[in-house]
Amino acid sequence: MVNCRVATFSPLGCSLESGSWTPLALAKSLKTRDEVRAEAVAGQASGEIAALAGEDSGSFRLAQMPQARDAGQVLAGSPTRSAQ
Repeated sequence: MVNCRVATFSPLGCSLESGSWTPLALAKSLKTRDEVRAEAVAGQASGEIAALAGEDSGSFRLAQMPQARDAGQVLAGSPTRSAQ
């Protein structure tokens, strides 16, 4: 298991022992800082942020949202759609 982790990080020029490895340094943003700020302001104005940060951690709000995918029955060990 440890060898797998070392093999994963080695090509990135990282050392697990260094203590200075920061995975976010490798992350690339798809949006500008101004776009993110505008989305945050819009979320606060619409109440979306308050709904998602409520007492139930946003569970009620997320349950009210339309589903983004087919919610058909999926069982553990079921073949994938591409395999059928």
